Amino acid sequence: LAQEAPVLEDTTFLRDELIQNGLFDVLSADPNLVCAKSLSCCNGSEATVTGQLWEHIKAFAHNYYMRELLDSTPRMLERHYTFYNLWDRIKRGGNAQLMAADCYFGVVSILLNSLPAVEFEDGLAAAQQVYLQATEMLYRNNDTEGANWTIPREPLHIQMPLFLGLYPNDCAGSKLRLYIYETGHFSVGSIFCSAGQWGVEVL
Repeated sequence: LAQEAPVLEDTTFLRDELIQNGLFDVLSADPNLVCAKSLSCCNGSEATVTGQLWEHIKAFAHNYYMRELLDSTPRMLERHYTFYNLWDRIKRGGNAQLMAADCYFGVVSILLNSLPAVEFEDGLAAAQQVYLQATEMLYRNNDTEGANWTIPREPLHIQMPLFLGLYPNDCAGSKLRLYIYETGHFSVGSIFCSAGQWGVEVL
């Protein structure tokens, strides 16, 4: 069964907790650093992940919603499952607060990139929860520009809610019909399949 996503506290609490516990020397030394204010120093630690891994995660922050049409399906799924495993590790480790305090937008990027795999593995309701967790985090702390992270917002307001069934959709009153054939687990996964997938026919 899918585990419930941990609830992250407000950013002020996270920042204070990080500094008070002396988890990262650079923040303890200078809490007025720009990156400390936006929780985006992403230095890494033994309690979270390495700074190098945060850099790799950052490289996928801007295209979390894109599917490379010229890439193979297994390769694209590998990307989403890599992020899914990271999110699963965070949940099981119970260190979501520390991860967010270390690299707030890194955690958001993990959530968004893991969504297709979450839907495949844990179901639509779990994917909706992860999506809402990510958007709530961005609502609480939206200074991606100041943190030098690029996380496009438009897909979060338009595509994602539609794919996840959070917005009603009548195809603008058209007679468009979408048929999904029974292909087992290949017929699930609205986010990943939105770019075109097996077992789908639009008339």
